[in-house]
Amino acid sequence: MIISGEGVYKKKVNLIVIFNYDYGCFAEKLFSSLNENGVINNDNFYLFFCDDGSSDNSLTTVNLLVEKYSIYNISVLSVRPKASGRRDYPAFGQLYALQRAIDNYGVDGINLCFLVDCDDYYPAGYFHTLSDSHQHLSRQVYFSNIIDVDPVGRVIENRLIARKVHVAMSIWPTVTCTSGVAFDRNFIKENYSKLFCFSLDYFDVWLDARVAMLSINSGDVAYLDSPVYRLIHQSNDSRNVNFNRWIKKQVQSARFFNKNVNVNKKSWRIRFLSFFDVFYS
Repeated sequence: MIISGEGVYKKKVNLIVIFNYDYGCFAEKLFSSLNENGVINNDNFYLFFCDDGSSDNSLTTVNLLVEKYSIYNISVLSVRPKASGRRDYPAFGQLYALQRAIDNYGVDGINLCFLVDCDDYYPAGYFHTLSDSHQHLSRQVYFSNIIDVDPVGRVIENRLIARKVHVAMSIWPTVTCTSGVAFDRNFIKENYSKLFCFSLDYFDVWLDARVAMLSINSGDVAYLDSPVYRLIHQSNDSRNVNFNRWIKKQVQSARFFNKNVNVNKKSWRIRFLSFFDVFYS
């Protein structure tokens, strides 16, 4: 386990970790927005493109984009083989990818770590606005609002974060999407073993939910107006999750909360889900 100084970094940077599984058709839009944001070939940023055993043309597409933009500040990682038994647990893909990126770069070389889904994209100035905010706020975790858009860019919904960590510490916060999350190296160091826990008790607890819950322990969180464009398409629309899968995810998340979050008083939601845990063990 590498959590300090043994990676490839030569200077402190903002790490951008891109998660991909069969989203090659969306990569052009993402990389165009990264280019417009001025993070490509910027020595203050380093990119990891993490492919989770895609069966489409993702790696070919990304390699062509690397060539198109002559990108030197990027590493392309293959995270899990297509035939791997670990693929039975989709939520672990992001965790394995993030762990490899952090370990490869070295946590001591990270100012901020931005999480990015390959099918999302950003308005110009997003990354610099957040990194500039970090200079004076110095918070451990940052959450951004989401604008849901359809494949042609039409706005479906502006999704504001309703329940915030610093307002009521006992509440399970509403999370933004993965692409609206960033955190600093102190958060990584303090939460490494909890964040990268691959116990099957939490196999459907996704990365963004883990960060939101773990951030409660310190409450050192900021919410930013800078939006993320979350592309809604057939394969990622969580609104289509059936009730049985949804309740299992919620129970597992409550299990993770009870194990890892330090609060004196738990909300009714946590207590309710904990009651049903015996049925989903």
